[in-house]
Amino acid sequence: MPSINEVIERVNRARPDAIDDETKAAWLLELDGQLYRETILRHQLTSGRGAKGPVAVCPTCGGTEITYDRVMDSSLCPACGWTDLPDFPKAFPEDGDKPLLVEAPYDGLYDLYLMSKVDFYNREADNYNNSALAYNAALDEWRKQYHRRHLPIGGVGLTGLF
Repeated sequence: MPSINEVIERVNRARPDAIDDETKAAWLLELDGQLYRETILRHQLTSGRGAKGPVAVCPTCGGTEITYDRVMDSSLCPACGWTDLPDFPKAFPEDGDKPLLVEAPYDGLYDLYLMSKVDFYNREADNYNNSALAYNAALDEWRKQYHRRHLPIGGVGLTGLF
């Protein structure tokens, strides 16, 4: 999985522009938060059909009072705050080298997202349309594969809960 720094470096190399790295990092943080809320939290964490079940001992503090969410198939340690939910960058530059959520071969969607944002803010309409179309196709492919590998939570009628 790429980091914020890696994605920014790839995009700056492929398409240099005048937009600073902090702005690009903010866009990537916003995108990862959106992917987390709109896709990952709407599916079980477990890949495949079977639940993995609760964790017996916290890997961080060794506590045994683990809270288990059967719907998400995830565990939480109330003593130290550890959870098996995916950890992703939340601040820049502190988390600049922390992996983003989307892994290869779908991680190119980050590059396409940044390129489309740059094109939009530079008012390059033709480039923006092409970049946005490519980004949306990449995002759709990632969401499809994620949905195939992780059971949705609650099934039909879920949209009113989030």
